Amino acid sequence: MEVDEWTGLARNFTHVRGGGPARDRELLLAAILADGINLGLSRMAEACPGVSASALSRIATRHIREETYSKALAEIVNYHHSLKFAGHWGDGTTSSSDGQRFPTGGRGDVHGQHNARYGRDPGVNFYTHSSDQYAPFHSKLISTTVRDATYVLDGLLYHESNLRIVEHDTDTAGFTDHVFAMMHLLGFWFAPSNR
Repeated sequence: MEVDEWTGLARNFTHVRGGGPARDRELLLAAILADGINLGLSRMAEACPGVSASALSRIATRHIREETYSKALAEIVNYHHSLKFAGHWGDGTTSSSDGQRFPTGGRGDVHGQHNARYGRDPGVNFYTHSSDQYAPFHSKLISTTVRDATYVLDGLLYHESNLRIVEHDTDTAGFTDHVFAMMHLLGFWFAPSNR
């Protein structure tokens, strides 16, 4: 609630049909917290006296979506960027991106798919863009069978924060000749590393 007071992030979780803010801010924040710490709505209801799982489910269904998370993340990043202390790490014009793999259970439909790094084991990557001020300003769930380079430009072009990224860094999975060319055409300085 304190972070919401600073940033106003809750106002971005608008109703899926009406577009208005959630009527119960505490319930909304409980549902967001349950999602963020992977507790789940049922266990969050058990941890919060007077809160039912159905009420949490209702508010999550109506207000919590990928686009509302994106807008709320931008509020947090903008607030962080405005803090004088954040300037000690950088000016917010340099960023990097990388994927973090999480294995998933079962065999699913991955028999015909192969990733040179991860093999045939099923999993997903969270591909995250972070500024030089240590603020993750864009994140996307991607398949481990797709090269990271496919999503480098997404974070630079489609984040909703006020950051004005000039230079971007990736590891070897994040660059191809096509990315070099598009970065140049779009006015970004591309600095991949061989880490």
